[in-house]
Amino acid sequence: MDMQQQLHFDSVEEINSAPHGWDTDIAPLGSETASAALGLSSNDNLRLGKVVLNCATLQAGSTPIGMRTFSLITQQRDQHCFRGHNVDCNTLIVFPEDRELHAISAANISLCNISVGEEPFRKAMENLELPQDVLNRLPETVGFSDSQRRKLLREIEILSRFLREYGDHSKVKELSIAMEENLVTAILGTLVDIARHGSPIDLNKRYRCTHQALDYLRENPREAVSITELAGAAGTSRRTLETGFRQILDTSPGEFIKQSRLRGCRKELLEQRGNRYASVSETANSWGFWHLGQFSADYRRQFGELPSQTLQA
Repeated sequence: MDMQQQLHFDSVEEINSAPHGWDTDIAPLGSETASAALGLSSNDNLRLGKVVLNCATLQAGSTPIGMRTFSLITQQRDQHCFRGHNVDCNTLIVFPEDRELHAISAANISLCNISVGEEPFRKAMENLELPQDVLNRLPETVGFSDSQRRKLLREIEILSRFLREYGDHSKVKELSIAMEENLVTAILGTLVDIARHGSPIDLNKRYRCTHQALDYLRENPREAVSITELAGAAGTSRRTLETGFRQILDTSPGEFIKQSRLRGCRKELLEQRGNRYASVSETANSWGFWHLGQFSADYRRQFGELPSQTLQA
């Protein structure tokens, strides 16, 4: 078994670019300074990732290839939305076979991601006498009890601690495999029990519309779009869109668009450092800022320096 040591990443940028098995694009939302942390323990058949995000984020991408992935929130102050489902600390997220990640998180959230290879799942399903396609019959999000949640977290902590302490010691290989199977069995047992007695989390229209609006803005970052036009692109009314932004991101669509463009402008200015032909006004105009005095004031308020200082530093 090819054990890998724990990996730690301390920013959104590091997490997006690091080789941790996920194809991630985590984008900060709003004006606050973004920070994030990821601790990863893994081996051939298992990846345990603990993620902490201090700011609201839009998360896109896909889960590790050849693995089934689950996620649960370990701490949160506000809403988290996964593929249109409103979820909380008593929700187990079941990633679909297409492996697509599409989520919105409010600030100050901690998550635990569990990716498991096919072999541990096959053995666990045999032990539980379950059909091989059982996961495909389950909803993407399922609510579970406090006791079920504590049991899963206990199994995760035991295995995570084991990986940290024993690394690639071949003499504990059999014990590691047994612990993996215990975790997978706990997950499957919880899901099957919920499928028999529980109910899936309802879809939330405001979250779906907000997702669609954010996707549109990410695909068209410089386009001059009104709030009404953005609502149309998201397939909803202006009022529903504004309510969704306030509820999920704690800002208005207009303010969000401005902050996103300011970040885009700053990134471009940083890339142009040292270029004597670079122009603050041309860069600002290309991002839709035509009143340079107001642009400079907004830029300084968000980043603590004038755009000209960014370009010259």
